[in-house]
Amino acid sequence: MFTHFDYNQLTILDNKSKIDLGMTKNFGENMEFEDYKAILRRKLTSTYDLSDNYEINGLFFDLYGNYHMRTERYLATKKAVVYGMENNDYLFVKHHEDLNPVDLANYLTWTKESLKLIVFPHREHMSSTITLVCVVENDLDEELIKQIRKSKYHRGFSLGFKGWFDLRLAVYSLKNHSLVTNKKGREVKGLFL
Repeated sequence: MFTHFDYNQLTILDNKSKIDLGMTKNFGENMEFEDYKAILRRKLTSTYDLSDNYEINGLFFDLYGNYHMRTERYLATKKAVVYGMENNDYLFVKHHEDLNPVDLANYLTWTKESLKLIVFPHREHMSSTITLVCVVENDLDEELIKQIRKSKYHRGFSLGFKGWFDLRLAVYSLKNHSLVTNKKGREVKGLFL
């Protein structure tokens, strides 16, 4: 039986223990990025391998995480594997004072260019997802919000026989504690609020 990581279940667990995660901070005041990063770290540390100050393809990220899941079917013994499936999730968190549409377009271009360095499709690869989170100090303007919501990137490998890739995009404002995501990013929206 194939089991899939349920982000909603993780969110429910986090909502029950908001005090432990530090989510009860007075939202009337500005939250610092380091506080937000610590909250994310506590939420994600049980499922992701996390690293600070990660660099890939010329871009530095404040927080990086990866999650790998492998499911196998076997015959009689675990040594006789019939087939396997792999799902991967890569998380990139970047802090900005301000984010504009040009910066966002550069991140989307970076994602397309860096895909070969991050995702390695093979016969048992089912899916990979890059979750790109930009944390900004200021409010988001309407043009940027529209661009975030319209952003998408999906790619199949070998006509889907070697799996596929999706991009989740989320932008969080520390000033007013709002989160804007693309359509695929709604799956994990609860993790970043």
